[in-house]
Amino acid sequence: MNTVIGIVADELGLAHDPAQRRSRWATPASELRPTQPARIPVDIEHDGDWCGQVLHLERDDHGRVWALAHVDATPSVRVLVGDETIDVPHDLYFSIERTPFDTDILIRSVALTRRPARLGAHPVTWYPGSLADRSGWHTDWRHRPLIARASETRYTRHGGPLVIHDTEPPAKLRTVPFAASAPAFEERGAGRLLLRSAETLDVSESGRTIELIVTPYDTPARVPYEGRMVSESFAPTAFDGIERQGNRIRANRDHDERRTVGVATRLDPRDRRGLLAEIQIARTPLGDESLALAAADCLDASAAFRPLDMQWRGRSAYTVTRAWLGHIALTPDPAYVDARVLAVH
Repeated sequence: MNTVIGIVADELGLAHDPAQRRSRWATPASELRPTQPARIPVDIEHDGDWCGQVLHLERDDHGRVWALAHVDATPSVRVLVGDETIDVPHDLYFSIERTPFDTDILIRSVALTRRPARLGAHPVTWYPGSLADRSGWHTDWRHRPLIARASETRYTRHGGPLVIHDTEPPAKLRTVPFAASAPAFEERGAGRLLLRSAETLDVSESGRTIELIVTPYDTPARVPYEGRMVSESFAPTAFDGIERQGNRIRANRDHDERRTVGVATRLDPRDRRGLLAEIQIARTPLGDESLALAAADCLDASAAFRPLDMQWRGRSAYTVTRAWLGHIALTPDPAYVDARVLAVH
């Protein structure tokens, strides 16, 4: 086994192949769906004989998408010399098989090929063995951060979809690590948690509870996405099955998972308004302070989630059809200014 690192899509994604029915096309990296299939196989020259699998996808500061894959292959091609077939070292390139859509593109498979259709393609880099052998590699300095992130996400994805990570999160989005234990509710996905305001419905100091709508259904909101503003909404099915997350959803202060103040004791995805949650606040100094500040309208609610499936409408709007809820935060500075406490009893 070897580890291969290379670019699968660049900013323009221009491609040309006279042998194709459509000889010229483009696969811009910006049009790849952020959440890709859980398994993206690798073959040689698009022959369908799988020899490996993509483990990690990442977008760099130039907008290019990189892939890291494990493969049972070597950087060579077979050449017939007389009656003998020999392996000759040769540069190979990543080439993707993709869905036919012009936007919201899914990668079906990745090939290692001698002659990529993508214009300006760069050859892949090979490292001996798997990620477990990385301590013995003489790595290119440009690959070291990617290798480290790939090693981390490989063991925390738990079979969930491949997410295209960003080297630098966009404004108002934070990179938040998640626990190693897998939830019972579907896949948790991977990548950064997206922060959204939650509508606080009720604060009960005597019962030490806060009730809120985590995300409203079918309510568009303008949010930042890859450096531009788009319209985001949640389908009523987005959190189906979330009840099986049980008490794994914690509440914290300011999206700092080290400052836990409570736990979600009730989750109702069938409320017509949106995902309904009830938070039980712990009897700790920080919990007491948070409850008092929320009752005094000094704290608002904000939710952190990962989209597992999204349906795009052009380039400017999408609906989250499946999502994983990471945590709920109480903060004086929510992600959106319209978050507010509506009632105190």
